[in-house]
Amino acid sequence: MTIIVFGNSTSPYTRIVYYVLKELGLSYEMIQPSSYEEIKTPEYLATKHPFGRLPYLDDDGFHIYESRAIARYLINKYQGTKTSTVLIPSDVQKAALIEQFISIETSYYNQPLSKLITQLISMKRQGKEPDLKIVNEAREELDKVLDVYEKLLEGKDYLAGEFSLADILHIPLTFYAFRAGEGDLWNKRPNVSRWWKNITERESWKDIVTINKLSPSVRSSEETPLSSSLLASTFQKFISRGLLILNLFLVRIYSLSYEILKLLISTVVVLIIVIELLNITERILPDYSNMGKTFIYDLITRLLYN
Repeated sequence: MTIIVFGNSTSPYTRIVYYVLKELGLSYEMIQPSSYEEIKTPEYLATKHPFGRLPYLDDDGFHIYESRAIARYLINKYQGTKTSTVLIPSDVQKAALIEQFISIETSYYNQPLSKLITQLISMKRQGKEPDLKIVNEAREELDKVLDVYEKLLEGKDYLAGEFSLADILHIPLTFYAFRAGEGDLWNKRPNVSRWWKNITERESWKDIVTINKLSPSVRSSEETPLSSSLLASTFQKFISRGLLILNLFLVRIYSLSYEILKLLISTVVVLIIVIELLNITERILPDYSNMGKTFIYDLITRLLYN
């Protein structure tokens, strides 16, 4: 008997399933789609997921989709068979409290967090700029939610007292928020920070991070290193852009004294270097470089046209 998970290792919802499988001590086979189009084919829609999403699980011929449903199924069938980890207790009242926190995550926590991640990561991967208005709104909403979590976690290491499925469901998407540089929202709250440390330092999650080569920050092309050809291309742009800006400056400041001319040209050269460093940084840490790059370009525009 083989459990097969059809999903994408970069998907936070697929990682929920991986995390549950590891906590339960179950072996499984991972199958990743070759392309986005593959999960939209008539065959996939008919036999795996009618909405063309991930993940999907095949357990010895039993098919089920949706990460939370998959997680509950695995817990109900396999909990206690391989490990002593209890993700949903048999006690009715304890189980009800876990379902309560799962509902809180779905209704209040996940919505602003998804909005934030969509802008800071998903839009960037599509080559688009994030909508800062939406980003700020999401931060404000999440700030209020985490204030409540700070109170809920008073005197507790986990949401329901003991580690459970409720904690697991929070991890993958929150991990992306930390990678996007938003970790202070959690770290500035002692109880929330302690809880986050507890749930992400479990061996099961560490294994997922290691296997998928996850890092604390987002790289473009999902963990693809900066190639030598890309570096060469960047410096080629550096030369052409530098010449263009210098030419514009010479046209604009032809009547100024020699000393002022030297000062301005030196300033431009420094700005060009900073811009290109930010361009290189963007390939590695795109979500951290955007604000700085925008500031530099705005500064140059003001120098040229004001």
